[in-house]
Amino acid sequence: MSFREPSDEENKKKKDALANFAAGLGKVVEEDKEAKKEILKDGIESMEKSDKGSIMSSKALTGKLSSIRQEAGMSAFVGTSGKIKSPKFKRKEFIELLARELLLIGSEEMRDLGGIISIAKLTDHFAETRENWELRDKDIKEGVEYLKSKKLIPKFKKLSDELQLIHFKPIELSQDTQEILKVAHGIEVTRDKLVSLLGWTAERVDTGISLLKSNGLAVEDDSFIYFPGLW
Repeated sequence: MSFREPSDEENKKKKDALANFAAGLGKVVEEDKEAKKEILKDGIESMEKSDKGSIMSSKALTGKLSSIRQEAGMSAFVGTSGKIKSPKFKRKEFIELLARELLLIGSEEMRDLGGIISIAKLTDHFAETRENWELRDKDIKEGVEYLKSKKLIPKFKKLSDELQLIHFKPIELSQDTQEILKVAHGIEVTRDKLVSLLGWTAERVDTGISLLKSNGLAVEDDSFIYFPGLW
C-alpha cells in the first residue's frame, strides 16, 4: 500500500490552519486576562466602598490591596475607586490627590520612557488608565504645577505652544536637544530631515540624537527616530 506525499498547497493550508489556531488561542488567553482584570476591579471597588475605614487603618491590608490594584491595571493608591470628579470650588484636596497620581505615573508607570514626559503623553496615559476620573481641561497642568511648587519634580518646561515637558528625573536638556525636540514634534523624523529643518551639520544632529538616546528619550529604528515619552 502506497502513501501519497502531501502537496505544497496542502502543506501550506495545514500550516495556515495551525497558525490561525495559535492566533485564536492567544486571543482567548488575552481576553481571559482582561476578564480577570474586570473581575478584580469590581471586587476592589466593592471592598473599598463597603469597608474603606478598616482597610485604610491597616498597613498590611493597604499594602496587599495596592499590589492587587496594580495587577488589575489600576492606580496603586488605595481608596481611589469609584467616580472622582473635578470640583469647581474647594479644589485644594482634589489637586493634591491628582498630583499624587501624576507623580506615580511619571515616576513608576512610565519610568521606562526616560524620565521626561510631555504633558500630552501624560494626559493620554491618565485617560487610558484612570477611567473613573472626570477631569477638566486644565486639571493635569494644575496638578503638575502643584508638583513643581512642592519641589516633587525637578522641572516643568514649555518648549513651544505644542510641547510642554515634565521632568520626573533631574535630566538637563542641552539647547541643541531642545531644538531637536521642537522641530521634531508632530512629524516623521529622520536624521536627514533634522539636518534639513535645522540647517545644522550632520555631526551636530548626530550629537544631539545621541544625547537624547543615551537619556532614553529617543529610540532609533532603521532610519526613523521616535520619542516614546513625548508623543
